[in-house]
Parts: sequence; structure tokens; C-alpha cells
Amino acid sequence: MKIRLAAPTGKAAARMVESIRSARQRLQLAPDIAEKLPDEASTLHRLLGYRRQQGSWGFRHHAENPLLLDCLLIDEASMIDLPLMGALLSACRPETRIILLGDRDQLASVEAGNVLGDITGHGQALHYSPDMATLLQELCEVGADALPVSVETPPVANALALLRTSYRFHQDSGIALLARAVNAADAETALAALARASGAGELALNDLVWVQPGASDWQPLNTEVLRWAVSRYGDYLACPDVADALSRFAASRILCAAHEGPLGERELNARIAERLRGAGLLAAEEEGHGTPVMVTVNDYEIELFNGDIGLLWRNDEGLLQACFPGPDGEVRRVPAGSLPEHVPAWAMTVHKSQGSEFDEVLLVLPNDANSPLLLRELLYTGITRAKTRLLLHTGPAALVRACQTPVQRSSGLAARLGWSV
Repeated sequence: MKIRLAAPTGKAAARMVESIRSARQRLQLAPDIAEKLPDEASTLHRLLGYRRQQGSWGFRHHAENPLLLDCLLIDEASMIDLPLMGALLSACRPETRIILLGDRDQLASVEAGNVLGDITGHGQALHYSPDMATLLQELCEVGADALPVSVETPPVANALALLRTSYRFHQDSGIALLARAVNAADAETALAALARASGAGELALNDLVWVQPGASDWQPLNTEVLRWAVSRYGDYLACPDVADALSRFAASRILCAAHEGPLGERELNARIAERLRGAGLLAAEEEGHGTPVMVTVNDYEIELFNGDIGLLWRNDEGLLQACFPGPDGEVRRVPAGSLPEHVPAWAMTVHKSQGSEFDEVLLVLPNDANSPLLLRELLYTGITRAKTRLLLHTGPAALVRACQTPVQRSSGLAARLGWSV
């Protein structure tokens, strides 16, 4: 079979390759099988051949010039917008098998549409048709009671499989409990979980910490956030070796909802840098040794992509370089002057964190309970980036608002696929 791997962003494509290479080693496959597994992935735009032609930008592959593939596997499908999915499907032959992997409860694409949500019924219970249920019972050796069946299920439901086991955090952890409550719009259970956070006794949820916002509108940030940042980021700044520094920096991250404002990405990055300089952990120069950077464009020549994160680090000769983790554990080094457009990355938006995971996450929500950024999908996505510990900076009213406010997008696709909307 001719198989291709793709993802909406360069970062997601790189993580896809890392996962497959790691699994191939772990599974100890026979050489003749292992060599048939693809181990390269591209962005969807690169797969479709996005280029300038006749004065405008367009795709080289389309219905008249389709991709010659037997199978196309796409990760992080929740990030695909409606026009891009339309272009992708148009460029595939009818006999091509397409496998979409993604979390339907995560934030949708920044652009128009919520394609994965539309395909999967926006959180509706999944059922199989009687014929499909019979086939699955035969193939998978499961009992009839294990499969939900309905004669009214839309045809697309027969193509869906809901994965229920998380390998990022334990199912009985506070992070899992909070994520399930948010997904179910159960603000009462979410607040109860946070009330048990870092408490004492058998009911304590020690992997959760509830950080209350500042007391005033002009100073909504609890200074505990900055103390946490100095503690965690000071750890990587003390490393003499950049490979070790990259590993330690990747363990913790501050996530926020917005770019601007007192609790936005830009303000938080500026205040964290100021604190680190005040503690003597960071040089006075604006972009000096130890500064984390996130690339904001795709640069195919250097092979750095939107969302890639690295560290500015001086080598033994004192030359400032941008250092990024490579796919096999090595460090990729780029002269700082050749770095594409980028921003500081002590704090980043939840949108940019999709496809990433961290041991410890400090999630900062807007303090205004009426903020349009308080969305269930944003809160769920931020929570589920954490593997072992989550600190949530929010007030009760903001948390309730986020739990009860799903993203409202209507493209008509769900109805066209047969879902009741």
C-alpha cells in the first residue's frame, strides 16, 4: 500500500513521526513489516502542494490531479478547518482510505468550521447500525451488549471509533476527574474537584492546585504564578548543557486563553522575563541566552514550523544559537540570526499547545466571568495538556461560565451527514 502521514501543522507532523518511530522500536516488528511502515509526515499544505500559480495561491493536487494514495493517515484532525478539509477530500481518489485521528472535544480550528465535531456528532452518543454491530462482533469477538446499536444512527457513525483510555494521565487522577466534569458541563463537580485540590486526607486530589486570581481588576494575576515560573524555569536556566535544558524546559508550561490583556500571553511572557532577570537567572538583553522561543511561521528551508519551540543558547564559543529538540534526541542548532518569525514561549496560548503535553501545566483563565474566551473546549484542552500536575488560575464564576459555554459554530456539515442538530 502507498501510505502517507500528514497533520495540520509542522509540529503535529513531527510528533506523529516521533510516535511511530518509537512504537516501531517498542513493538519489535519483523524487519519486512517494519520497513513498510512510513516514518515521514508532512503538513497538509505541503501534501497538497500549496503554491503560487497564475497570480494567486492554490493547491497543486485537486480533483483533476489527485493524490495517488491507498491510505492517508491524518493526526490532530480537530485542527482542520472546513475549506482545508474540502480541498483535502477533493484531492483524494474515491478508493483512497482516509483515517482521521483527533479529540472531538478539543478546541476546533482557528479558521471556519468544526469539521471533526461535525463528523462525530458534537459529543452525541455514538451508535452502530445493526449490520455494523454484527460485523464488529464477529471481527472483534465482543459480546452484543458491548456495542451500542440504533436503527436511526447516521451512516457516518459506522465509521467512528471512540477511544476511552487516556495514556497521558491516570483515569482516577484529579486531572481526569476535572476533564470529565468539564466535558459533561458539570460545573458543580468541577468546583468540588478543585475544592479537594492539594488538600489533606483520603479525598485529596494532589495532582490539582487551585490558584485564586488577584483581588483587583487592575491586578488580576496571582503573584504565585510568577513565583511558580521562577521556580520551574530557573531549573532549566541553571543547566550547563542545552540538551538537558531543553528536556527540563519541556516539562512545564504556562498556558493562557488570549494573546493580549493582563492575563494574556504577551503580558505573562514579559512579566516572567522581568522576574527571571530580577532573580539573576536571565541576562538583561531582550533575547539572550536561555530565552525560549516559539516559531510562528513555516520555514521549509530550515525545516522549522509554526509552533516549534526551542531555546536561545550560547555555545562554547559564545555564539548565540536557537536550539531545538530533534526527532532522535539530538539537538538541532540554528544561528539566532537565521531564526524565522518567533515569540517568547514561557507562556503560550491553549490554541498553540494543541498536540503537546507537559508534566506540569499552569492554566491561566480570564478573570472576567463574561469573557467570550471562557469556552468549554478551551478549558478542556488546557486541562488535558497536563500529565502529572495541573495548576488552575481561575475564579469560581469564570470556571462555571467556561464549563457551560461550548463553542457555537454552524457549518451545516453535521446535518448533511445525518446528525440531529
